[in-house]
Amino acid sequence: TFQLFLKTLQIFNHPVVDKVHGDYHKHMLKCFREAAHAIIFNYGNCPEDSMIGVENIMKNLATIIKNPGVKDLYGAFKGKPGIIVSTGPSLDKNIRELGDVVDKALIIAADSALKSLLSHNITPHAAVSLERIMNVAKMFEELPDDYKEKIWLAGTPVIRKEAYDAWPSATFIIYRAFAHFDWINMPKGTLNVGPSCSNMAFKILEACGCDPIILVGQDCAFKSAEKTHAENAPAVTNLRLKEKDLIKVKGNYEEFVYTNQIYDMFRKAFVTDVSGYRGTCINATEGGAYIEGTKVMPLREAIDKYCKTEVNALEVFKKKLKYPDEYEIRREWQNFRQIMLDTRKEVEGVIDYCDRGVTLVDAFESRLEEEGYKEIDDFLERFPEADLDNIHAEMTRARSSIITFGKYFNLYLMHIVQMIIVKFEMDFNELPSLCQDKKRCKLQAVKLMKKWFPTIGDVCRLSLKLLVDAFEDLDREFGHLLQ
Repeated sequence: TFQLFLKTLQIFNHPVVDKVHGDYHKHMLKCFREAAHAIIFNYGNCPEDSMIGVENIMKNLATIIKNPGVKDLYGAFKGKPGIIVSTGPSLDKNIRELGDVVDKALIIAADSALKSLLSHNITPHAAVSLERIMNVAKMFEELPDDYKEKIWLAGTPVIRKEAYDAWPSATFIIYRAFAHFDWINMPKGTLNVGPSCSNMAFKILEACGCDPIILVGQDCAFKSAEKTHAENAPAVTNLRLKEKDLIKVKGNYEEFVYTNQIYDMFRKAFVTDVSGYRGTCINATEGGAYIEGTKVMPLREAIDKYCKTEVNALEVFKKKLKYPDEYEIRREWQNFRQIMLDTRKEVEGVIDYCDRGVTLVDAFESRLEEEGYKEIDDFLERFPEADLDNIHAEMTRARSSIITFGKYFNLYLMHIVQMIIVKFEMDFNELPSLCQDKKRCKLQAVKLMKKWFPTIGDVCRLSLKLLVDAFEDLDREFGHLLQ
């Protein structure tokens, strides 16, 4: 696929076109690089971070089993206005207006906006959370229980279990488009969620059928390096920005505003989401960065124009979101229990393949040492090419066997290993463009596989422990249902 060959691509300047349309060429090259970066980001750029997400999912399996999913709300608010409340600094300008519309729109807030809303006695209908860090739980703990009890938590199960534990009220589950949730095989509703809470809130409102969707406090920009969020925002939102990290982008009401690479990525995710949305998206942020495809409008004007009739959001939630009964929970656990047992066998099989791959590499290195190969040039001259072809082919077969192993392995682990595999495959595919000598390329490929096998093996060992621990936890909670 395309992303595996990103490192092999070469950009050629046509001298005449570059001279006549130089600015266009530079802009397109910038867009291409940003798209390539987004592709890698979407596949994941940190195995450790993804492992944290999988660890959180495994600890949240009981929460997944016991709670309803966003699929119950598909189309439930068709044609009704939806409002996303974010924590950009412009929220201070119009937060009070939201108090007039709590019964005339479905209001979903980013988790970081709750403290600001509470300070103005405004209660959203749902709060969105997707960060996999402990600070989310601490943020929830700081909120009064009687406030949280009025709000549904719309969480994706990569958040910490402690975050769910700190939320005493009702919750519904949202899956991201991760293979791991396909492995779980308990349909709750999957949304193509962007990188921020507000991006996720947009997809929820879209799935609910809301039209228009109104953005509030969605600056995707900062007043300054010191002022990055609204008043009363939790301390965890303090970004500690440096002036040198800020970039200029087009503003809603100003020629330009300041943002950084991460928040501009959030903005671009909105651009993508809005382009695929069939309704009207109103940007009522009253400041911040311009999001292409939105209609810029003051919040008061948007409320007067679109929020005219009653919307009893909590009543709709109560009616549509169905908690599984004991029979459904027993059925889900019975099915998932077998999936976990089968997955354990497959992960153990992959670990065995990785160990075999390490053995192949060790045997190759032992031969090099025994036969006295000290320099690459000496190796290229003396080592039999046919032997290298066979060694390379055997290692490649072992690698391919791991990538395509079993029914459940790819589903359970793909979100973690895919970024490792993509990174290595990009490096493998780049080799022919770096050197025309096939023998040298195959030697470099073997060197890459020396890292590949133990890297995948270590991830599998960690994942196996998560699987075993999760099975024991679930069996303690639900095992009695199968007796």
